[in-house]
Amino acid sequence: AQEFAHVVAHNGKLLHRLHADLVDLARAAAGPLTIQSEKVRVGQTLKTCIGAIRLDAALGGKPVLMEKVEDDLSVHADPQRLAQIINTLIANSYKYGDNDSPIRVRTWRLGDGFGRIEILNTGPGISLREREAMFQPFGLGGGGRTVPGAGLGLSIARLLAEKQGGRIDFESITGRQTRFW
Repeated sequence: AQEFAHVVAHNGKLLHRLHADLVDLARAAAGPLTIQSEKVRVGQTLKTCIGAIRLDAALGGKPVLMEKVEDDLSVHADPQRLAQIINTLIANSYKYGDNDSPIRVRTWRLGDGFGRIEILNTGPGISLREREAMFQPFGLGGGGRTVPGAGLGLSIARLLAEKQGGRIDFESITGRQTRFW
């Protein structure tokens, strides 16, 4: 019964997230999104996001490892929107990566004044053919794999990053790994 309750709660969260994603897309189409920028400690935000994800490990999760994380790295961002971006990238690593290898998270300061957050997973990768659709609304990738989701996460994550002066992109080696930043 407790496991069933966890599944129901998890599915409720997924529906809530879908609703929130659709609202974000509608707001973006209608006008500016609300962004409340402040100085955000990246390491602390990652720990919070990863801690919440680890709570779902009972549903078949895999480890998320914080590898190289600069403790004093801060960025100017909306803390909720930054967490939304991070959660989307990690969730996609869960869904599209292999079932055994951990998800790796790294951060560092770039020479251009930006901070980089990198999420790396091992798995089938993203083909060149799928690359263009990755950031389009309802653009589901996955190399023919069926995974849950509406295909909104990456398009919203990119929109949120760009509204805050940031950027999202990725590199992928088909059959080996994908790295989003």
